[in-house]
Amino acid sequence: MIEQLTGTLIARSPTTLVVDVHGIGFSLQVSLPASAAYPEIGATVTVPTWMLVKEDEISLFGFADRTERELFLALIGVNGVGPKTAQRILSETTPQALADRIVAGDAAALSKFKGIGKKTAEMLVVQLKGPLSKLGLARQAAPAAASANPRAAEAVLALVSLGVKEPAAQKAVDQAVREFGDNAATEVLIAGALNKV
Repeated sequence: MIEQLTGTLIARSPTTLVVDVHGIGFSLQVSLPASAAYPEIGATVTVPTWMLVKEDEISLFGFADRTERELFLALIGVNGVGPKTAQRILSETTPQALADRIVAGDAAALSKFKGIGKKTAEMLVVQLKGPLSKLGLARQAAPAAASANPRAAEAVLALVSLGVKEPAAQKAVDQAVREFGDNAATEVLIAGALNKV
């Protein structure tokens, strides 16, 4: 198992990083936030990884940090959630927002992710509440406005992809939600939040 790679970042796309390690280019499948988390092409990076080995396929998945990797492993441990579905979920929300939904038992919000049906959403809640506490992602307080609202979660993700740190992005989007309302469009929330970071 390849736990991490350290090398030179030589290419990137929204869902892929290519890291050169002593002349070998490793292609890593990544979430949108993970792609945005690493510096410019040519920089030396250390990327936590997870390797999928099948009869006809070997794939490497890369992560923004160890927390994202552990959350990915927790997700794929739930029956009905494969690696690609887990990475799609991590691309559509932040780790904290996802954890808030699970801890709050919000299966309805979880079932809105592509590839997640009602039963799988309920399994996510049942199986991951405990593990998320160990990861330090479970908050005792009620979910913030941005984590309860899918448009707000998208706005947080957009800010993070622009380089804003997640706590600052969450706070700015929460303020934008209070200002523009729960039904505000994602674009409105992003614009409003950008004025607050």
